[in-house]
Amino acid sequence: MSLPISDDAFERFAQAIRTRESGDQPGPQDDAESYGEPNSAGYLGAYQFGLARICDLTSPLPWTERVPGSRGWANRAFRWRTAETGWDAARFLADHGAQDRLFRLHVADYLRRMKREGLDHFVGEQVSALLNGEIDPSADSVVTRSGMLAAAHLRGWGGLRALLYDAVDLHDGNGTHVSDYMRTFAGYF
Repeated sequence: MSLPISDDAFERFAQAIRTRESGDQPGPQDDAESYGEPNSAGYLGAYQFGLARICDLTSPLPWTERVPGSRGWANRAFRWRTAETGWDAARFLADHGAQDRLFRLHVADYLRRMKREGLDHFVGEQVSALLNGEIDPSADSVVTRSGMLAAAHLRGWGGLRALLYDAVDLHDGNGTHVSDYMRTFAGYF
């Protein structure tokens, strides 16, 4: 799948996300232990995917499905469809190529959404101005497409939109804010 960014920019961004999400260190990807690790909240592999996002990205024959009667997007609301697809957590964690392909689909999906919703008009704005209407040059960076993509990776599309449109800076279970990811991953593309 081709992306509207250079392969080099994508690879640098993917490496940075892997390093932040799972401690992957630069080097041959086949040697990266981080591909095989879930975290304490059940997010999986090098990019720490949740089961809901795996479901989104593997349609039309999703590897995971919503547990009947469950609500929300937490991992506990989803389960693997092993009998139908052959995929389970162990297979996913062992298959570095599948994780990388899924991340590429993930990036492509979010870039399409950004374009469709016209989010490029935020590119170049100061992150602090989004949060409080004032620019704080001591701890600021500008909004970039890679920063927006990383923010969406952390808290989903809704988390990115909450920051951009409502100045609500959501955080994950570790206390990392959407704006932190937007700043950390700015400038890859």
